[in-house]
Amino acid sequence: MEKSTMISQPKCSESKTKLILGRETIWMILGVLFSGPGLTGLRMELGIRFPYSVHVQAQPHVIGSNAKCADFVVSMAAAVPVRGDSSLKLSAVATVEVLAQNFSSNYSVFSMCLPYITGGMNSDSMAISYSCIRTTGALVNVLGPRAFAELPRIMKNVIKISHEMSSRVGDDNSSSRESFMHSILVALEAIVDKLGGFLNPYLEEVTRLMVIGPDYIAESKPKLKLKADIVRRLLSEKIPVRIALPPLLKVYSDAVESGDSSVATTFEMLLSLIELMPNTSVGGNCGKIFELRLRALDLRRQRPVSIKNINIVETSIVKATASLTIKLTESMFKPLFISSIDWEEFSNEGASVLETFQLF
Repeated sequence: MEKSTMISQPKCSESKTKLILGRETIWMILGVLFSGPGLTGLRMELGIRFPYSVHVQAQPHVIGSNAKCADFVVSMAAAVPVRGDSSLKLSAVATVEVLAQNFSSNYSVFSMCLPYITGGMNSDSMAISYSCIRTTGALVNVLGPRAFAELPRIMKNVIKISHEMSSRVGDDNSSSRESFMHSILVALEAIVDKLGGFLNPYLEEVTRLMVIGPDYIAESKPKLKLKADIVRRLLSEKIPVRIALPPLLKVYSDAVESGDSSVATTFEMLLSLIELMPNTSVGGNCGKIFELRLRALDLRRQRPVSIKNINIVETSIVKATASLTIKLTESMFKPLFISSIDWEEFSNEGASVLETFQLF
């Protein structure tokens, strides 16, 4: 037996229109748009007439099966980048996010929403920008490769906003800042997961953000670090080692300047790459990895000011080295082993000279 609920708009000169939609669709739209104070003005601002009478049936239907509902959702998204009441924009963004999370098969509707939501990421309002970043992640999860056309603008905004947040002084509300940075990670997780094959032009910036971004490597922010670890793992899983390794090697010098946590994070990402590296890729990459390992092991002798805890750095280096060594054949390992012995002898000579100078 079907259950139905009538929602009517009494003042209407036109004949009533009946729209059959899924229960979940209707209640998510109305629940978000019409529950808060002042939110009923959203329809008026958008210039949209919601169907005058709505019959809600027990069996769910797809949003895209009805053109009026689809137009309504897209028009909500279109209101985000323009000027207007912030609370109305937040309601529109929240509605699109909820619908995307629960009706993931409606590609055509959400692909039309994505450009508008992406445009809202640069809003002067932190709340709107935060919501648009989260919703962008939800839409990318739904659309997958269909979101490729918007990828350049998405990545430009995500990287720009990330740098702006990282460079802000520490007097920001810590809770708001952490929520904002978490939303960036939510978007990056979706982007790497669904569009990892198209990230090559942006990979160095993303890697730099994941390695050097202070909010994403700090043990004092476990929620952010946990989500960042997921993104870092996805970078290793979704992107081939031949593409992922060069940016990681390139940011190493900046990681040293940033501090021991950044260097340790670099080798943790390297460990993930090594673990997932196919045997066919080992021979072409083992030399570069061993060279980086020797450079990092030399930090104890060099004693850079930025490295406060050399032990956590060396622990991460040893783990990555052990994982790689297991994958090496004898012919691969022998020249690397000889290079390691040569490096050790040179390093010891350098240390002796350094100690001699320190005596005077």
